[in-house]
Order: sequence, then structure tokens, then C-alpha cells
Amino acid sequence: MCNPIEIAEQMVDRFGGRLLYLVKAGSHAYGLSREDSDEDYRGVFVPGANGILGFGYPEHREAMDPFDMQLYSLKKFIMLALKGNPNILEMLWISELPDCLVYLDHMFKPFLQNRHAFLSKRIKNTYGGYARGELRKITSSNTSPNYLKGKHAMHCYRLVKQALELAKTGHMTVRPEGGVHDHLVMLQDGGDYNSDNDSVNAMYVMLEELDKPVDDSPHFPEEPA
Repeated sequence: MCNPIEIAEQMVDRFGGRLLYLVKAGSHAYGLSREDSDEDYRGVFVPGANGILGFGYPEHREAMDPFDMQLYSLKKFIMLALKGNPNILEMLWISELPDCLVYLDHMFKPFLQNRHAFLSKRIKNTYGGYARGELRKITSSNTSPNYLKGKHAMHCYRLVKQALELAKTGHMTVRPEGGVHDHLVMLQDGGDYNSDNDSVNAMYVMLEELDKPVDDSPHFPEEPA
């Protein structure tokens, strides 16, 4: 059986790097995985001496087999987190899920302890932009299979709910329970979405109502702290 830690370390060892953090992401983190779900991993590494000195060390490493694995240099991770990238910010809260926290080096612990410092009003544009992108994928092509439309609908709703929770509490629940989880499952299995679908229209309304909570949030400065 393949070990994701060993694969990640091999990917960065080639350049003298060191793995700092690795989590299982995607449907497994959201509590929406099925028997045929892929395993997605995201991680952070620090480059070796050549990379630190700027001698062409790759800032991003990627593999598709046997896992979908995305590894970011610490520099790139910080830059994307400060911009409010949803996939990157989510990694900072996946650490709360014991079954998804795969590897944590002591050097990365301060980033988890101070994760709120990455939050800002930029989230309105990043989370809103990603969510609108998912809605466009639903309505722009009538030939897309229903399961794919359901996946886009689920991601749109998830992004909006995460942004609203961050605005209200400064915290993110990566794996929701109860009604939110049930609604995500319903969207995922929801069938033939189109521009007149009630769920799609409801998400457009949610997006329109995202601005004020973000603008008024005590947890979001104009720029990251």
C-alpha cells in the first residue's frame, strides 16, 4: 500500500527539500467521500539551500498517481494564504480533523496557531469568485453530466458557507454536520441543474448577500495582519 508521506517526501527530497505539512483534502475532508472517491492530498515544504538562495527550486510540486497530491513551497503557501485563496486557507483548518492530518513538522505549528492572521476582506473576492466560477460551470453547458453539475453546486454552497462562517466567527468548519452536511449531499446528488433550478437560484441569492457580512466582520481587517 502506498504511503502518502513517503511519496510527498520523495517529491521534495529530489531538490533537498523538507516536508512540513500534509493533509488529506477534498471529499474525505468534507465528509462526502464515497467508495470510488479519489484521495487528494495537499502539503507544504521548505526548499533546500539552492531553493532558499533562489536557484530555480520549483515552488509547486504535483503528482496524479497513485494520489492527487499538491505540494506548495512555504513561500508560495504564505503568498496564496495572504491573498485569501480558499484551497490554501482551508488547509489551515483541516488540521483539526485527526483522520485528515497526515503529517505535521514542528516548524509548521506556528502557522496553524496563528492562522487567523491570514484572514482579511480579500475573502469576499476570492471565495465569492470561486463560488461564482462553480455556478458558471453549472449553467454554461447543458451537455455536462448531472453528477458533475452536482459537484459544482456542492462546491459553490460549501465556499459560501465557509466564507460566512469565517466572517461571523473567524473559524472554519471543514467537515460540517447536521443540516449543512445534508444539504451538501443533496446538492451533490441533486440531478439536472440549469439556470432555472431552485438550488442554483438560491445560491445566487447567497452570493449577493455575502458582501455585507464580510465587510462588517470584526475578524476581517482590510489587509492581513
